[in-house]
Amino acid sequence: MNDKARSKIVGLVVLLTFLVGCSSSTPVPTATVLPTQTLPPPTPTTIPRASASIAEVERTASAFEALARLEGEAWHSADSQAFRAVFSAEAVFTDRTFGDHAAGIEAIEALAANTALLVPTWKARSIEQYISLAGGFEVVNIWDLELGGHKFTEADPLVELDWLQTRDNSITAMTLLYGLDSLKKSFSADRERLDQAGSLLSAYQSAWSSGDAQAVAALYSSDSVREDSLLGEKQPGREAIAHNTRLHMTSLASRRSGTSGGWSLCD
Repeated sequence: MNDKARSKIVGLVVLLTFLVGCSSSTPVPTATVLPTQTLPPPTPTTIPRASASIAEVERTASAFEALARLEGEAWHSADSQAFRAVFSAEAVFTDRTFGDHAAGIEAIEALAANTALLVPTWKARSIEQYISLAGGFEVVNIWDLELGGHKFTEADPLVELDWLQTRDNSITAMTLLYGLDSLKKSFSADRERLDQAGSLLSAYQSAWSSGDAQAVAALYSSDSVREDSLLGEKQPGREAIAHNTRLHMTSLASRRSGTSGGWSLCD
């Protein structure tokens, strides 16, 4: 896996974590320390795990690509058998932007049937895929539909991000997010929220490009956990995330320039 692909996968996973957090109305719980307690300062902790082999990554990528293709075909056909071939019986579907939620294969089938009635001519094309050992992300361009007064076309598509969580070659959860620029074209009522999300994404890009590991870690909540199943990495808490980020920055800079030169994360 090259450095660009690794940074895109790490970036995408973290950005999704932020977007999901921004869309939730539930506050992040904070720890309460009794006055009589004396706790030691947090120390960076990286939980060691084995990295996936090249063969395992290739098998995972191939399986995810096939499953994502069948999932797309199921939505287009709204066929019950097609859905049952890719979704588990207890699968959960969530659209974080429009609020759609369906728990169980029957509810997902009903949602697909309703979608087919509302937008019978919509088309889609898979653009990019990112994988983990427990599923992955697929970037999809969608057109021939109208949202919020904006007509999306093949040249100006709605950009959708599908987060597919899998187990035993079945989808157990599907979460939908959308491209920020696409939402700005079709929705003006949520402009403040969209601007906030855009600022957060820009801050993430700037933090990684700055070479400042603490700036990256500061974007995470205090009880967050960063995990990369392919590289066998897991860091609980800001200090551990900062420590691991510092190692990544040093390693990537050295590989790029042979010294400690800088690098940047592009959008």
